[in-house]
Amino acid sequence: SAAGDAAAGNAQSAMESMWTALAEVIGRRRVSEIPVDPTAIIRRSQNDVERYNQLCQRLPAWEDIPVLMEMLVAALYSRSAYGFTGR
Repeated sequence: SAAGDAAAGNAQSAMESMWTALAEVIGRRRVSEIPVDPTAIIRRSQNDVERYNQLCQRLPAWEDIPVLMEMLVAALYSRSAYGFTGR
């Protein structure tokens, strides 16, 4: 039935949401570093996303493509150097 399919879809969506939230809270932390109040971490990360989106909306459009390409190449080289020295 359509109602049963919708309920199953909602349950699947809820489970995926729970696993995503759990992964954000625990991440790659050790047990001693897991926050005591995971809901605060989720709330804060949602606020961070909202603030980031607001910041991006205020920024002017980037029009200098050659400079952007140079910045991307510099970022790639710096990341490569960081990875090489971190061995």
